[in-house]
Amino acid sequence: MDKEVANHVVEVGFRTMRELTDLLHFLKEHVDSAEYETYRKGISAVAGDIAIDILNPAYTAFPELEKKVEEKITRYGKQI
Repeated sequence: MDKEVANHVVEVGFRTMRELTDLLHFLKEHVDSAEYETYRKGISAVAGDIAIDILNPAYTAFPELEKKVEEKITRYGKQI
């Protein structure tokens, strides 16, 4: 994969995790605690898989992408 593709992979990975986090906040307000806990566990597992299986290979191929993400998180408090 080239660097532009890897950057796109990272952006989509973070966007997906952000969407799942937003879903989790929504569910907390609209489902009972047992159902929420089921979703929380599933979403946490998926987020971990995204980090390990999608982001890490891009970072391994292009370590500067990870540094770029870390700088954004430090500056803005999140990946933008």
